Amino acid sequence: MTKNNLIHHLLILIGLIFSSCISIYDNEINIVHQKKNSQGGSSSTVKKLILGINNYFYTQPSDVFIGPDDKIYVASAGSSKIIIYDSEFNFLNEFGSFGTADDEFQNLYSVAVNSKGRIYVTDYTNHKIKTFDSQGNFLFATGSLGSGNGQLNYPFGLAIDEQDRLYVADRNNHRIQIFDENGNHLSSFGSNGSGDGQFISPTDIFINSQGKIFVTDTGNHRVQTFSSPGVFEAEFGTNGTADGQFTSPASVVELGNGNIIVSDDSHRVQFFDQNFNHLFTEGVANTLGDNEEEFYLPKGLALSDESLFIADYGNNRIKAYDGLGNFKKSFSASGDKKSQFYLTTGVARNSLGNIYVADYMNNRVQVFDQYGQFLRIIGTPGSADGQFSLPIGIHIDENDKVYISDSGNNRIQVFNENDQHLLSFGTSGSADGSFDTPYDVAVAPDGTIYVADRENHRIQSFDNQGNHLLTIGNSGVSDGQFSSPAAVALKDNSLYVTDSSNNRIQVFDLSGNHLLTFGTMG
Repeated sequence: MTKNNLIHHLLILIGLIFSSCISIYDNEINIVHQKKNSQGGSSSTVKKLILGINNYFYTQPSDVFIGPDDKIYVASAGSSKIIIYDSEFNFLNEFGSFGTADDEFQNLYSVAVNSKGRIYVTDYTNHKIKTFDSQGNFLFATGSLGSGNGQLNYPFGLAIDEQDRLYVADRNNHRIQIFDENGNHLSSFGSNGSGDGQFISPTDIFINSQGKIFVTDTGNHRVQTFSSPGVFEAEFGTNGTADGQFTSPASVVELGNGNIIVSDDSHRVQFFDQNFNHLFTEGVANTLGDNEEEFYLPKGLALSDESLFIADYGNNRIKAYDGLGNFKKSFSASGDKKSQFYLTTGVARNSLGNIYVADYMNNRVQVFDQYGQFLRIIGTPGSADGQFSLPIGIHIDENDKVYISDSGNNRIQVFNENDQHLLSFGTSGSADGSFDTPYDVAVAPDGTIYVADRENHRIQSFDNQGNHLLTIGNSGVSDGQFSSPAAVALKDNSLYVTDSSNNRIQVFDLSGNHLLTFGTMG
């Protein structure tokens, strides 16, 4: 687990236990992935609540699959969910969250659906394929860490043939494994190497209607084709950024006319004819971007009768093209419209169940009802009262007053339940009462306000009018000192602080006396 993920999970834990505002600086949970088709052959933690409240919000889409019923299945790596849409991208269902339970994922990567509607998902750091029914109910898991038949080591891409056999890119075992629909191992092909039929970290698989198998041989920067399992046919591509070359190819599909499409990690998608001659490229090699013609780590590919879908991982969107490669439209949960976000950070709930979300890069707070329906927006970009610059933490007290850490303006703002501005306090600096990137805020029952003053490496407390009361801590690694404290929570007359860069939680009484430290990096 990375340091950022450790911090992230500690923040979630504190928020769950103490019903505190959480400061989540990133849409974290790591991964990357790709692929698939179906037509023509192959194919409540607080964060869980927020990423799911709109019923269509996804981050870091790693894979997309068009099912036999024309439903669109998106693997959302950033929110640990599978999200299901109809053919017009209207939300239908979602399932999954981050965790270790049977129906949860630690690092999901790919999704595939067989002819009966059974849904398969790779959870690659668990070294498992998890299987669900068409409603998202967990059925069984396949695999365990190892190199024997049926064992897996970082399974990534999936494909399903016309007999509903499941093909798995067993990435760190450098092979493709084949299972029946119930998870029983049937066969394997490939080994570690650069020869014909060998792989280095294969990532994705596509099977056309004639049973021809395409594999993105990612570590060898090429695509290999097989006429049947293990029977090598051809290869194309070499390492590089010129037309026809690849940088870690991620996903591959074949159109009905025989043209082949490959995404790679140089932020582009290339089109080839059936003889592997380069036709054209979407995106510019080694140039990421979010314009219509650009990509940021394109991953999974999927085909329907009329469209090619590309999971534009870094831009939090799915892009749709016609069969000739002409851009049609994009479907994005990231943006500046209502119900869209650009980095969600803090979240809190009031007594009515309404949910307040700090929409960090859009410099605003969005409000939803308890069912995730959009209600309103608080604030616009700026520095006047009621405006925001990079809001992060949110706390709502027992009277439904809303406290927001307006980090870019180095202040705390307070609003009533009707979004009317009541109070602002704090200025930029290191003196008592000043802030350098306030990250989180919590309020005690007596109205005392506690602020994680991140870049000043301290916690400050204030009365309900914003007058400075107490400073706790300074920069350091000893008990009672901090390195970039990121979140605060209150429970039973104790103050809990995520001491993020020290990789620990510290506990204090409300007078600032140190009580307990726990946690280490690891």
